[in-house]
Amino acid sequence: MSRTTTQTSTETHTPAALHKHFRCQNASDPRAKLSQQMRDTEFALYSPYTEMPLQDFDLEVEELASTTDRPKHEISAAIFAYNRLRLLPLLRKMQEETRLLSVHTLVGIDSALMKVGAEADEETWAAFDEMLVKLFRPKRANQPLPSRATIVRRIRTLIAKLDVGLNYDPVKRKKREDAHNHRSRAVDFSDFERNGVELGSLQLTTDNTTMAVVRASLKATAREHKLSLADTAIKLLTGDIEPTAKVHLHVYAPAGKDGAREEGTPVFIPGIGWTNALDTKEFEDLCDATPPTVHNLDEVAKTVTDSYTPTQEMKHYAHARDGHCIFPGCTRPAAACQLDHRIPFDRGGKTTPHNLFCLCAHHHNIKTDKRAFYISDPVTGDIVWLLDNGTYLLSRHEGPLFDEITPTTPRWRSSLEAAAKNRDTVAEFNARIHRLLDEYDTHGDYYRCLAEIQVLERRFKLHSDFAPEPPEVEPVHIPEEPDPDPFPDPEPLAKHNPFPPTE
Repeated sequence: MSRTTTQTSTETHTPAALHKHFRCQNASDPRAKLSQQMRDTEFALYSPYTEMPLQDFDLEVEELASTTDRPKHEISAAIFAYNRLRLLPLLRKMQEETRLLSVHTLVGIDSALMKVGAEADEETWAAFDEMLVKLFRPKRANQPLPSRATIVRRIRTLIAKLDVGLNYDPVKRKKREDAHNHRSRAVDFSDFERNGVELGSLQLTTDNTTMAVVRASLKATAREHKLSLADTAIKLLTGDIEPTAKVHLHVYAPAGKDGAREEGTPVFIPGIGWTNALDTKEFEDLCDATPPTVHNLDEVAKTVTDSYTPTQEMKHYAHARDGHCIFPGCTRPAAACQLDHRIPFDRGGKTTPHNLFCLCAHHHNIKTDKRAFYISDPVTGDIVWLLDNGTYLLSRHEGPLFDEITPTTPRWRSSLEAAAKNRDTVAEFNARIHRLLDEYDTHGDYYRCLAEIQVLERRFKLHSDFAPEPPEVEPVHIPEEPDPDPFPDPEPLAKHNPFPPTE
């Protein structure tokens, strides 16, 4: 009699869909596996530059460009991007373990971090390092990797949070900052050749708040006169037309405990992003000149209209929540999108912010043609797109309402707590600089003030944008050179005398 033994394995295989991963890491997707191989190759090529000392950078770029048949600007950008990881040890470790980030993404990170400056301390870099690693930690299965635009916006947001100053003498500080701000403005004329034709160019440089006002005025005037932006600018500058009298600039800002924006905090300008210290000051000057109209978006979120057409406040809410077209991978700005009734209006869908979402014309047509449908989670900000082929894609809201800045979002508070020490350091540095400049107005010792500012810069590892005005120097009177021969020999003079003596 034979006995058969059946052995049951206790090993289980969890479906890939249950693991938290980005879509580009999906091991069951052949295209995702190929993209991972591409990133692995990039890592093998560029990761040595994280620490490699280069004696001749230009020559290295020339050789690598020739070897790989890639443009030199692409090679140099990739080298700089990987070299940036030396300041971001957590992100570097993550990249070494996962090869998650492509050169394209790393170059975007490097370009945005250039604004931090070479003198930033370790704590500042640690704040960016922790933020980026958290951003690249998947929270669900098949999650889309944050786009380069989203990554850059997060970096700029953190830069704005860290760039804070405190007044010591408000009147004197405002005067200094006004002078400094005006030095940041410039108009440049140049000429160039395109396709054999000589052309001229005009470039205006100013702070982002002023540029947003200029852009809004230019667009409003162009609509009024039915002109292109270029023709409108030319006609305005040459005096052929007058600008539109009234222009609205829409911005978003987190409300404080009393429901009002706290002075000095950054604001979000659509199409530009979060304001830095200079932009914020210009915005507050603008508000002083023209008091703004404030709409509480928490209240707008509850509104409903019987009309198919959303109110302006509903549009602004949707723009602030979504940021751009909500189809995965689409970065069309929300202001350039159409508002879609997720549940169609003719099927009982209400015209209310929770049923209105930003879709570009192309992806709006896809949804209207029933090739795709989406479901939004208002708590997490996730949007699940169900495709007609049985698969699904994920996207999320990327506007300032879901971008770690609102008081109702816990991440805002934790971000502030993590960055509190850096904020205090910068604030103290700026306050002490302005105090030294105030004291200089009293004692007048120019070189003493310069030395004291340098001591502060070394102590805080920061650079001051302000310096004392040098004292006026009295002009020195230099006497004329004396006559080298005050008593000349009379005999040579007699030879040239036109009136010789008579006998």
